[in-house]
Formats: sequence, structure tokens, C-alpha cells
Amino acid sequence: MRVDDVWTIARKDLRGAWQRRGIRNAIVLFPLVAAVALPRVIVFADERNGGLPPAVVPGLLQSFLFFFMIAITTLPTAIAAYSLVGEKVERSLEPMLATPVSVSSVLVGKMIAAVVPTLLSVWTASAVFMVLANRAVTPILGHGWFPQPETWLQLLVLMPLVALMTVNIDILVSARAGDVRSAQQIAGLTTLPFGAIYMAAEMGSLTLDAAMMLRMSAIVAAVAAGTFVVARRTFDREEILTRWS
Repeated sequence: MRVDDVWTIARKDLRGAWQRRGIRNAIVLFPLVAAVALPRVIVFADERNGGLPPAVVPGLLQSFLFFFMIAITTLPTAIAAYSLVGEKVERSLEPMLATPVSVSSVLVGKMIAAVVPTLLSVWTASAVFMVLANRAVTPILGHGWFPQPETWLQLLVLMPLVALMTVNIDILVSARAGDVRSAQQIAGLTTLPFGAIYMAAEMGSLTLDAAMMLRMSAIVAAVAAGTFVVARRTFDREEILTRWS
């Protein structure tokens, strides 16, 4: 695997994804709207219910921050599906693999193109959310709440791992999908477990503390590593050049 090949492929895919308005708007607007809307929920609930009990605020804030994990499992799929299935449909991947570029370079380049803009967008939106959330809860707690130890674990450890796992699953789905929409719909199932965790945390039946973040990170890291191995085998050069249609 050559670094220059990886970056060439990543830049090409980034340009192609950014030229699509739907992808561009999703990457920018979805996390940003959530970052602004979620703190307003706290303000609204505090005003309508005679004041939120301070004891419930930390759990609510951490569950709201975990909502951004849904973006991490959604946005890379939009980029990867267009990159992988689009090239499959247009038959532009085969000429690339007919050159000396390695399959590993292709996969890593496409992973970078899908993961990096998503992480930058979600990290930025998370920062905006934390600033606005601290303002919203200061009248309740007497001080801001973010960041906490579990906050850094979620943003810097769990989120990148989930993004990598999502893209690896996208690669596996795209190897069999015949169009972009189908690939997005099937790969979108990755969102379900994290949506369930978010709902459980918001209802108070699950605590998103540092220990939970570490356990989830370990599980996701194992799944990400396993799916990358399978994806690498799925994208065998001869398989693509002779059997993809």
C-alpha cells in the first residue's frame, strides 16, 4: 500500500462527494441542526415543567451528545455508497484496479474520504452543542456540565471507531448492491443499535458513563477490525475484474 495512491484516491472521492448537493448538505446541516435544536429542548422542558430536576440533567445531556453517534453511522454511508456503488455502476473501478494500485490503497483511500469529513462535521457540531448546552443548564446546575471524561471517550475513541466500522460495512454491502439507494438502505441498519442505545439512555435505563464508553469502544473496535478483513477479501482484485457486473 502506497501513501500517495491512498491520498490520490481519497482526494478524488472527496471531490466527487462534495459536488453532490445532497451529500454536502447532509454532512453540514444534519449535525448542525441537531447541535442547535437539542439545547433548545432542554430550555423548553425547563420552562414548561416548572424546572428540570438537577439530578436528571447529566443523564439527559450525555444521551443528547450520544445522538451524534447516529450521524456517525449515517453520513459515511452516503459518501461510501456513492463512491463504491457509483464506480461499480459506472465501471470506473475496474480500470483503476487494472493499474498497479493495490486493493488496500483503494479501500483505505475510500475509507478516509468517507470518515474524515464526517468526523470533522460531527466534532464541530458536538462542540457547538456542548457550548449551547452548557448555557442552557447553567441556570439549573449553577455551572456548565461539559466536558466530562466520558465526553472525550465518546468523541475521540468511540466515534472514529464507529465511523470506520460503518464504512467497512458499507464496503461489504456495496460489493453486492446494484444501486446507491439499496446500498444506503441496507448499510443504514448500522444505525439501529446506536439508536436503541440513545433511546435507552434518554429513558434512564442505561448510563453512558466512561466504563460504558470503553466497553462499547472495545466491541466496536473488534467489529471494525473483523469487517475490514472481510471487506479486504471481498474486494479481491480478480473478483472485481472478472465477476462484477
